[in-house]
Amino acid sequence: MRTWHLALLLGVALLLTGCAGDVIGDLYVQDIIDAMELEDDVFTIGTVSIQSVDPEYMDQVIEFFNLFFREPSNFRDQSRDYTSYTMADVKIPVVDITYFDPVFPEDIIAFVVAFDEEDESVWFGVAVNKDRFAEAAAYVQENFWQQLSFSDFTLQLRLINDTRETVTASVYSLYVNQQPVLFLEDYSLARRDMLELRLSDVMRDYAYEEGFVLIGSLK
Repeated sequence: MRTWHLALLLGVALLLTGCAGDVIGDLYVQDIIDAMELEDDVFTIGTVSIQSVDPEYMDQVIEFFNLFFREPSNFRDQSRDYTSYTMADVKIPVVDITYFDPVFPEDIIAFVVAFDEEDESVWFGVAVNKDRFAEAAAYVQENFWQQLSFSDFTLQLRLINDTRETVTASVYSLYVNQQPVLFLEDYSLARRDMLELRLSDVMRDYAYEEGFVLIGSLK
C-alpha cells in the first residue's frame, strides 16, 4: 500500500512541474510617440513561448494562446537545451500611463510609457495584469496539470529606433545586449539601432506585484 501511495505521489509531482516561458516584444520609438499622441490604440508585435506539453494537447495549447493573448499567429516549436517550447507571435498593447494607471483587461502583458514633464523625457516599461495571469495559470493547471508561475518567465524587449532622429536611452537594473547593467547608463541610438533589454528578476517580480515597472527613459 505504501509503495502504491509513493508511486502516486511521484506521478502527481511529475505532472505538476513548473511551466517556464518568456515574452519578447519589439518596442519601437515611434510606437512610444504614437501611444502618447494618438487617441487610437497602439500595438506592437511580440513572441510568447511556453514549455511544451504532450503533442496530444496541441489543440488546448492553441486555445490557451487564443484565450489569453491577442491575435496569436505563426505557431511553431523550438528546442532549447533538450526542452521543447511552443511559440506564437502576438500583439502587445502600448499604453500611455502619464495620467492614469495602466488598463488592459484582455492582456497579460503590456508596454507602458509616461511623459516626465520635469526633465522632458519619456519613460517606458512593462505592465503585468496579475488577475489575467492567474486565470491563465488556472487554465494550465486544469488542462495540462502543470504549474504556471510568473517567476518562471523571462521578460525581454527590443527597443528599436525607427525614427530619423538619434535618441538617448537611459536604462538601469537589467541586462542590455546580454550584459548586466546595475546603475543608470545612457545609450545613443541612431536610426535603426536596437537595444536588447531583459528584465532582471527584481524588475520582473516588481512588475507582477505592483502592476508595472518603468525600466528606462528616452530623450
